[in-house]
Amino acid sequence: MRKSLIVLLSLLLIVILGFGTYRTIASKDEKHYSQHDVKGLITEKYRGKIQSVEHIGESYVAQFQNESGIYKAIINSEDGEVTDLVQIKSSGKTSLTETEIKDIALKQATGDISDIKLHEDKKNPYYDIEVTGKEKKVQMKIAKMDGELLSKEEYKLETNEIEQEGKDSEKSSIINKKKAEEIALIKFKGKVKETDLGEEDGLLQYEIEIEDSSGQEAEVYINAYTGTIIRFELDKDD
Repeated sequence: MRKSLIVLLSLLLIVILGFGTYRTIASKDEKHYSQHDVKGLITEKYRGKIQSVEHIGESYVAQFQNESGIYKAIINSEDGEVTDLVQIKSSGKTSLTETEIKDIALKQATGDISDIKLHEDKKNPYYDIEVTGKEKKVQMKIAKMDGELLSKEEYKLETNEIEQEGKDSEKSSIINKKKAEEIALIKFKGKVKETDLGEEDGLLQYEIEIEDSSGQEAEVYINAYTGTIIRFELDKDD
C-alpha cells in the first residue's frame, strides 16, 4: 500500500513538472518574434524594403532601405521593440522639411497651424502639430522621416474660443488671391480654374475651383481673413 502511494505521488510530481515545463516553453514561444514578424514590423513602421534579417542572441539585426536611405535596426526578439536604429547610407534626403510636414498636417485637418514642435527621438523623430479650425482643434504626431501620421486627436472648441477667433478674424486684413490659391492647392493638388471673392452668411471668403490631372474637380472655400479652409467639396460625376 505504501509503495503504491509513493509511486502514485511520484507519477503526479512528474506530470506537474512536465506541465510546468510545457507552459514555460509555450509562453516563450508565444512571446518570441519570428523573422516574418520582424519583416512585417519594419515594413509597417519604416516603410522599408528588407535587405536582410539575422537572429543574433536575444535580438534581430535587420537591414532595410526606404526613401531616406539604408538603415540597420536592432529588434528585441521577445517583444519586438526597436532598441537601436542607425542610418548606414543616406539617399540624399534624410527627412521631410517642416514645410512638407505642414502640408501633410493640413491635408489631415481643416484650419491653421497654431503650433508645431519637433521631437528628436533617436528611433523615430516626429513633429507635434496643432491645427485650429472654426470649431475644433486637431493635435497630430507626424514622423519626420517619412511623414507617417502617428496619432491624431480632435477637440471641440469652447464657445468663448470660437468667439475670440471670430473677433481676431474681423480685425485682420484679408489675405490676397495668390495666398488663398496656395492654401487651396495644399488641400487639393491641381490647376486653379477660377477664384472668386465674395460674402456668404456674413463672412468674406474665397471660392476656388481646381482641376487635377485626371480631370477631377473640387471647390475649396477659404476664410478671406484667416486663410482657414471653411469647406471642401469634390465634384461628383453625373
